[in-house]
Amino acid sequence: MIGWSVLSLAGNSFAQNTSRIGRFSADKVIGCAPLTINITELDDFGNISRQYQYEQGLAVTNNPTHTFSTPGVYDIVQIVQNEIPRTDTLTVIVNSPDIPQVTVANCRNFSASVRAPEVPYDYYRVYYTATDSTDVVAGAYATPYDFGVAGSFQVRVKGFYNGGNDSCGEATVTINTLLELTDPTLNSIQTFDDNSMLLSASFSTGISYILEMSADNGVSYSEIPLTFQGTQLLVDQLTPQTNNYCFRLAAYDPCNDEFYYSNTLCQASLSVSFEQYRNLLNWNTPGLGSSSYEIIRNDISYQQSTNLQSTQYADSTLVCNTDYCYQLRVNYPDGFALSQVVCGTSFEVQNLSPVTGMYATYQNDGLFLRWSGGERPASPVFQVAYSSNGQNFSEGNTFSSDVDEQLVSDSQFLQNSYFYSIQYADECGNISPPGAVVRPVFLEAAQIESNLWELSWNQYEPLTDGVRQYFVELWDADMALLATYDVWDPTFYELRLTSDLSNAAWVTVRAEGFGANSGFESTSNRRPLAFQSDLYVPSAFTPNGDGLNEELGVIGPEVSGFSFRIFNRWGELVFFTTEQPRGWNGVYRGTRAPQGTYLYFIEATDADGRQIKKSGNFVLLTN
Repeated sequence: MIGWSVLSLAGNSFAQNTSRIGRFSADKVIGCAPLTINITELDDFGNISRQYQYEQGLAVTNNPTHTFSTPGVYDIVQIVQNEIPRTDTLTVIVNSPDIPQVTVANCRNFSASVRAPEVPYDYYRVYYTATDSTDVVAGAYATPYDFGVAGSFQVRVKGFYNGGNDSCGEATVTINTLLELTDPTLNSIQTFDDNSMLLSASFSTGISYILEMSADNGVSYSEIPLTFQGTQLLVDQLTPQTNNYCFRLAAYDPCNDEFYYSNTLCQASLSVSFEQYRNLLNWNTPGLGSSSYEIIRNDISYQQSTNLQSTQYADSTLVCNTDYCYQLRVNYPDGFALSQVVCGTSFEVQNLSPVTGMYATYQNDGLFLRWSGGERPASPVFQVAYSSNGQNFSEGNTFSSDVDEQLVSDSQFLQNSYFYSIQYADECGNISPPGAVVRPVFLEAAQIESNLWELSWNQYEPLTDGVRQYFVELWDADMALLATYDVWDPTFYELRLTSDLSNAAWVTVRAEGFGANSGFESTSNRRPLAFQSDLYVPSAFTPNGDGLNEELGVIGPEVSGFSFRIFNRWGELVFFTTEQPRGWNGVYRGTRAPQGTYLYFIEATDADGRQIKKSGNFVLLTN
């Protein structure tokens, strides 16, 4: 219960404060800076000298009066010079002269009071006029004063400590007297989280307000000892999940001990269950006096109703896999209540059918995939899955497509033989199960000697009746077809280039189906190759006079810019010629060269202008 009281200082203003042993006292031991104290000696030492040290760093003195200019806690030390020096101490507290924070409290009929703050002083003196004053303890209302007329009056309020001096802080407040008090208005309450609410109110200056709260939907109220910052107040340490909070403001008239109440606003509590195909909203019954409620979705008014018995709404106009945030607003004639914001993601669980057919072929530097079966969601996202063994698939490229086909440009797919499958997800994030698997023809090409390649590949999978035949195809640099070869081994072919195919730049393998797959074609990845003019040097010769293999020469088509060099194991040039038909007879410096391994180098230009550089080893045999 709020009231007021008057503090009487009689008998306390000049109380003595005795030192610890009782040898001296001070007229004041607490007050505001500057604080002057006077020492009274209480011992029976007669004329023995007594000295005092009032502050650290100051010299001792026999002066019984001292002024403390700086706030702090000080120990006064008395020193008595006898055969053995004796000391006694007394503690003095010097506070800062803080200005008190006073609240004006208007009353009806041009009367008013002030409410003294709880801290820092023990009591306060209110000077309503130059001649009319009253004392009030901390935290209480001062005795009201009847100004008698409407007007603006300056009132001084000075703080005191019990037994202290009169140098403490003083505030001046303005009281604008009123004939009647205006009822306060509570504008809004908003639930922030699981334990706090934000209140907003309208106030009139010069009126003392009290906030009251009910935890039982307005049945009983209690005062909340909190202060509004401007027009807002955050109330925490609440449990809105288990209580129904209502709030109201009370304007207090301390002159007549009466309260004038504002409108009442009760909390709006909202919970949302994010379910298949819908988001289900539930809330508490709106407080008494409410007029309508409103559902706010993603910061936009979504649904309104005056049916206050309704406490549930199913929102089914949703886009799946989309974030939705909801808030409930309950409207009152003079304000509104907002629930906390509840957010979640809508969803629809669908069992998507898998892809049932797959086709794959390489197109230049890309892998073309086409599929059938499955479903066609509104905005599908496809993903290529790949595996080296047809099991344990890894996730690859993702893409969107308006048709059931895609050209994938991925260097990894061009460099490795994989099984492929397609999975897809709909706009709700549902993913299809693994579907049909395809393994396109993947070509490997190994050059085993000049103009001779060993080609190998895997068979295309799957086909109902299998592959009728494979074809090796040669292409020039512009991917114009040069030649096609029938292949009877389904996974191998030995390809030799001849001069009439000197423009060949790429090789591929094409598969053709039959039976149920008649008309089916799929092409492998392409491998580079290049024709080389074939200049050949035997691996050995025997210049021993028997008429067989007596000379080592270069075998091959006629070239220009020809040079042929032979070196022995010590790096000595043993033979050189620029005449293509001419060879080495095994003679070096007029004698037969010893048996052993020799190194040769050939340089030339073929008929198409290609540079030829070739080197190797051969063996000279003397037997």
